[in-house]
Order: sequence, then C-alpha cells, then structure tokens
Amino acid sequence: MDYIFWIGCLAACFSSLASLPQLFQAYRHGSTQDLHPFTMVIRSIGCLLWSFYAITKKDLILLISSVIALLVEFLLLIAKYIYT
Repeated sequence: MDYIFWIGCLAACFSSLASLPQLFQAYRHGSTQDLHPFTMVIRSIGCLLWSFYAITKKDLILLISSVIALLVEFLLLIAKYIYT
C-alpha cells in the first residue's frame, strides 16, 4: 500500500469524525441552540450521496467513513429535536 492510500484513510477518518465535538457539546450542555438543522440536513444528504458513490465504486474506506459521518449527523438531528 502506498502513502496515498494512507492519506485517504486519514482524510476519511477526520472527515467522518468532524462533527463529533458538536455532538459531545450538545450532550454535555443539553443544548443545541447554536446548531442550525438545515446545516445538519445538508451534511446528511452529502454523506448519503458519498455512501452511494462509495458503493458504486466498491470503496470500503469511503463507505465506512460516509456511514459514520451520516450516523453522527443523524445523532445531531436527534439531539436538536430532543433539546429544542
């Protein structure tokens, strides 16, 4: 495996976990006042489209990272609904 593969893996990890700090803060403070639901919906649609793309390209790394990111965005939407 070459270094480009590992760069792609790191990029996938960072991209899929980018919203985790918001999720943790929402849980810790019990508030999602600063989060706009439209942003989460747009990100979710993007993650869903990346997931479909990864399936068509048979790219497991991209698929896993997209599904994880989609899950985090979904949890943020749930938190937005609960804490509003």
